[in-house]
Amino acid sequence: MAMAMAMAIIKPRWRAAGRAAVLIGAMGLAACTHLFVEDCPDQVLGNDTLPRMRTSRYRIQLADTAAAAARFVAPAQMSVLAYHSGSDCKASGESVSDVDAAALVQALGRPGVDGPGWSLAPELGSPGGCEDDTGFMFQVWRRQVAGRDELVLAFRGTGGKGDWLYGNLWWLTRWFIADNQYSRARAQASRVIERVTAEARANGRPDPVVRTTGHSLGGGLAQQVLYAHPTQVLQAIVFDPSSVTGFVDVPKAAQREACACRDELGSEARILRVYESYEVLALLRSFHKAFLPPERHVQELRFPFASTWNLVAQHSIQAFTKQLQAAAAPASAAASKAPWYASADARCTARLQTGQQQSCRAAVGADAFNVCPR
Repeated sequence: MAMAMAMAIIKPRWRAAGRAAVLIGAMGLAACTHLFVEDCPDQVLGNDTLPRMRTSRYRIQLADTAAAAARFVAPAQMSVLAYHSGSDCKASGESVSDVDAAALVQALGRPGVDGPGWSLAPELGSPGGCEDDTGFMFQVWRRQVAGRDELVLAFRGTGGKGDWLYGNLWWLTRWFIADNQYSRARAQASRVIERVTAEARANGRPDPVVRTTGHSLGGGLAQQVLYAHPTQVLQAIVFDPSSVTGFVDVPKAAQREACACRDELGSEARILRVYESYEVLALLRSFHKAFLPPERHVQELRFPFASTWNLVAQHSIQAFTKQLQAAAAPASAAASKAPWYASADARCTARLQTGQQQSCRAAVGADAFNVCPR
């Protein structure tokens, strides 16, 4: 009895100490990124009062949380709905209630600052809105802006065992399982893009603007689709994304095109990785950031929302989206002419923009080892 009581007291302390050790280790790894990235103003790392943005050259704090959150609400909502199965499907992962799903669909359908609302195109996504035999599932959102089709392909994250065998462990299982979620994501994206492009050309419209999104494993799949189809996919906006992106496994020509800058994105990169402080995969990505220099085609956004010691719970896309929605509520249509990534220090905003422009001017050699320059 006494031993049980003692263990009941000690175990929570062990768990707390373990969590603290993980966080301290992650902070130490993150500190290594000072070798590559300059803070502007002087000390950004460790300041959890405002969201921050990390580019290939700078790490800055953002001045307007509402504006930054508003930029990502729609793709976050799409990433949540990627977990919503049809009525005849087997639910998995962060299953979304019908009530919550209806509210998100309604919100996405309302016009916004950037144009008309979005509508789900079930004929383009996974059949019946269900995951397949590997656990793979995606949805397609569609709208027209100034006579041009815009598409967002939203990929489901981890839910069941198949997502590990055919998805998260792809870096290993791809050597003996050729047909997996990454190969299916590439093939399905090609099918959707070809169909909508053909429709647009038949009706005298320009080719569609295509983006991808997803949470966790879905974020890895979304990045893989951009890498595999870099001329057709403009941008990937991903949340708490997997580090498994498959970049090194696409041809060198595709790698070079994937990190090529696009004028229509301005100072935004081809890939925007958005996450919360201390979510579990952020700790894994710290190892990459500690030893690999940042590249111009990736920017990271970190929001310091209310955190929990449960790092897995912190990974929830539904909770993250609700906090983004709440933070974005004060944002108005034309509250400011400043970009959403503006720093409170205008000099830092200018440095970020100039740094991105300089990176975009850097040529990539055909035999370059570090394909995407800083």
